[in-house]
Amino acid sequence: MGKNLMAVDPCYDTDDFVSYLPFAWIGEQMMSISCGLQVGYTINFPEEPTTAKEDIRQIGPHVMFAPPRLYEGMTRQVQVKYIDSSWIKRKIYEFSTKVGYKVADLKFKKKPVSFPWKILNGLAYLALQKKLKDHLGMSRLRHAYTGGRPWGQITFAFPRPRRES
Repeated sequence: MGKNLMAVDPCYDTDDFVSYLPFAWIGEQMMSISCGLQVGYTINFPEEPTTAKEDIRQIGPHVMFAPPRLYEGMTRQVQVKYIDSSWIKRKIYEFSTKVGYKVADLKFKKKPVSFPWKILNGLAYLALQKKLKDHLGMSRLRHAYTGGRPWGQITFAFPRPRRES
């Protein structure tokens, strides 16, 4: 299974992987042991379950296999920061996510991204996306895997939360 995964979604010996799940989980065995031995990437472990998010940020992995609750927690963290932020920061977030979703949608549909959208996406990246990815420890992330249960639409779409009055 690991060999087939690496054939479809290759990792490299220069990659950092965060081993987050118990080894009893087959997905963790596949990523840490099977893929790790085949590819030879560096396997990193959080110091404690309570420090995992901060450890992930410090490591800045290229490859991650984590439970849905970790990704959902990251989504909630960003949504809370959005709600508590100033008007200008909310507008930058709204602009950046709107542009990011448009460009991602074009790429998922294998449609060309026009030059104006590339410029807007570059601005969105500089204004928010780069800092947000770094804050979440995902600035180098190429492969994010999960398993165990389905994700909710909120985590997939990562929408702007409603501001309570």
